[in-house]
Amino acid sequence: MSGARFIFRCLLLFAVMLTRGICAEEEPGVARPAKSPDGKFVVRADEKEEVAGFARKTGRKVLAMPEMMVRQESLRTVWAKDSQHVALNYQAGTRYFPTSLYAWNGSKFVELPSPEDALTKVLVKEKARQMKEAKLPADAYERRIHDSFVTRRWLDAKTVEVDANSIRTVTERGEGEKETVDVEADFRCTIRYVAKTKQWRVLKALPKTEKKE
Repeated sequence: MSGARFIFRCLLLFAVMLTRGICAEEEPGVARPAKSPDGKFVVRADEKEEVAGFARKTGRKVLAMPEMMVRQESLRTVWAKDSQHVALNYQAGTRYFPTSLYAWNGSKFVELPSPEDALTKVLVKEKARQMKEAKLPADAYERRIHDSFVTRRWLDAKTVEVDANSIRTVTERGEGEKETVDVEADFRCTIRYVAKTKQWRVLKALPKTEKKE
């Protein structure tokens, strides 16, 4: 990736992050309400402007927000068609946007294991390939620019489509002039939860864009 293309990419990511926080919000700093398909649940802010998931009929809190979430207005909710599963996309740091997945257990939504480990393996493999192509050593310093894991949709109760993206500026270690290369891994992945192992398995990982100079 050329320097100009990399700068453009970073500016674009910044614009996306900014838009997530200000577009179409009913109130500044508060996540937009998101009802489940069956209408029984809603993710919204309460009277104290604290976001949570509630049973609409009783008002009982049934879904707690991720502790890592740093901006409520960054929250985006993705319900499964069965209304028994839900994903939360949110901001957890300046350069970090994770996703958390939940399942209904009869009384509340409980968090499933994170899919990040499985998805990160896909991203790391691609970044390593690019570093090898650039003839950089495997232990070169990697400066974190951006990491995001965004659930797009539930395909069924155990299968999810997620966009996974990671950008690093890689610098060769050592004295004197150092070579710097920008590497990016950007995939649309289909993952499936395996209850027996309590882990996510990547079924499909497709590059989202063709890298062109």
